[in-house]
Amino acid sequence: MGMIEWNKKEKEKYEKLLALFENSLKNSRDYRIGILQDIGYIAVSGTYYPDAETSHEAAVHLNVERAMRTPKELASELLENWRWQWYSQHPQVEFRDEYDNVRELDLDMPERYREEFFTELRQYQKRIGDILGENVSDL
Repeated sequence: MGMIEWNKKEKEKYEKLLALFENSLKNSRDYRIGILQDIGYIAVSGTYYPDAETSHEAAVHLNVERAMRTPKELASELLENWRWQWYSQHPQVEFRDEYDNVRELDLDMPERYREEFFTELRQYQKRIGDILGENVSDL
C-alpha cells in the first residue's frame, strides 16, 4: 500500500483549491481536510482535543464524512463548508429546519442578504472554475 499518486495537473488543482479556501479552513472549528493513505483527500468533522491525555481521547469525536476522489469533489466539499460558515457568521438569517443540504438554504436566502451572499458565492465559483477549467455554477 502506498500513497495515492496524482498526475501533476491534478495535484496542482487540489493544492490551488486548498489555497483558495485556506482562510475558510482556518476558521473552521469542526471541519478539516486531510489525506489518508490509499484513499486520498477526506473531509473530517467533529472536535479535536489536542490537550487530551491520550491520542485516542484527542480524536474520539472525529468522523470521516467524505472521501474526495476528484478535484471537483474537493471543490464542492470546500464550497459547502464555506456556505456553512457564511450562515453561521450570519445568525440573523433564519431558515426552516427541513433542508437536505446546505445548498437548499440558498433558495430561501432573505432578500437583504442576497447580493452579499451570491456575489461572494459567484466569485468562489468563478475561481474554482478557473482552477478546474470548467463551469462549476452547479456547485
